[in-house]
Amino acid sequence: MLTFDENLLISYTHEIKKYCGQWTNGIIANQYLIPCKLVAKYLTKMPRNPQVLDWGCGDGHFSFFLLNQGCFVSAYSFGELGDIAGYFEKKFKNRFQFTRSVDLEPVLIPYESNSLDAVFSIGVLEHVREFQGDELGSLKEMYRILKPEGKIFIFHLPNKISWIEAITRIGIKIGLFRKHFHLYRYTMKDLEMLANAAGLRIVENELYNLFPRNFSRKDPSGISNNIVLNKLFNSLEKLLSVIFKAFSQNHYVVLEKKL
Repeated sequence: MLTFDENLLISYTHEIKKYCGQWTNGIIANQYLIPCKLVAKYLTKMPRNPQVLDWGCGDGHFSFFLLNQGCFVSAYSFGELGDIAGYFEKKFKNRFQFTRSVDLEPVLIPYESNSLDAVFSIGVLEHVREFQGDELGSLKEMYRILKPEGKIFIFHLPNKISWIEAITRIGIKIGLFRKHFHLYRYTMKDLEMLANAAGLRIVENELYNLFPRNFSRKDPSGISNNIVLNKLFNSLEKLLSVIFKAFSQNHYVVLEKKL
């Protein structure tokens, strides 16, 4: 397993930024610093080379992290994965497999029951209702495919009282800018109710990402990859989160399949 820090995230941006917008530069990539550190910690407690699912894998940005951690990764998505699939197959040999939904099935996940050590959902669960699915149905499917005591890691769930979401909605309403906002946002209580209804136990949950980061997406100077700048940015965010954490952008939750 790899020790995870700002340096490693920035090295990812150099390696695969042409494939993944999430690794465009260090400032953007560091939104995954907390998720990556958390997952790396849990992976040390799992079997060696665990079988995991990147559910709603997008362009493969989190699959890349999981592969570097030694996982056997199954990735599932509605859309095509693109050129990075060939890159994964070449670099990680037989540890990566991609499956595309052929019928846009919004709930069922095409994997065998009790077959996986962990499932990862990165910025996906909050969108399932937009595709005629529902969060509880998806969580029950994840429960089905997990081995006993298997884990579900859900990241980037939008916080109902996020200051970033509030500013975004106001800005769109007054025509200040055009930007994506989340139709569905969550409280800790919402997550507890969903977990209980799906038969899952909450191992831990927390708020993170107090600062916006996509503002640096167009940075021709390359300063957003400066390691000192990234460490300062992350340290300031951590310091202010002591007081303002409740208004952070995202929830994460780690769930466990009950015996």
